[in-house]
Amino acid sequence: MTPANGARRPDLAVVVPTFNERDRLDALLEGIFNAVDKHRITAQVIVVDDNSDDGTGERAEEWAARGRVRVVHRSAKLGLGSAVMDGFAVADSDIVGVMDADLSHPPELLPLLYTTLIGRELDVVVASRYIPGAGTRH
Repeated sequence: MTPANGARRPDLAVVVPTFNERDRLDALLEGIFNAVDKHRITAQVIVVDDNSDDGTGERAEEWAARGRVRVVHRSAKLGLGSAVMDGFAVADSDIVGVMDADLSHPPELLPLLYTTLIGRELDVVVASRYIPGAGTRH
């Protein structure tokens, strides 16, 4: 399926559920696009905002006006699971992922996850802080 705007389908769609994440949104989106652009992976980010009262949805719309970001506005704080599903429903790629907006997921891992998925013809890849050598900072 071709995206509604007629552009080439992105290689990857990343769903970012948000609730009051305005202060982190720029850093996250810059990190995602820097990581994928460096590896020549085309990406779409879908911000699914649960009616944030801090301006997250409006800031996401500013990104959407520049392209590569799509925003789904929801009427209330409806929960993470349904936000992910709502984002998947509007994705323009067959390969979809999810990242938290709080910067706890490093965007620089996206190219590795993507190339592992397609290079090995897998159905799913998961990054985990619980595998040997992984962890959390701060």
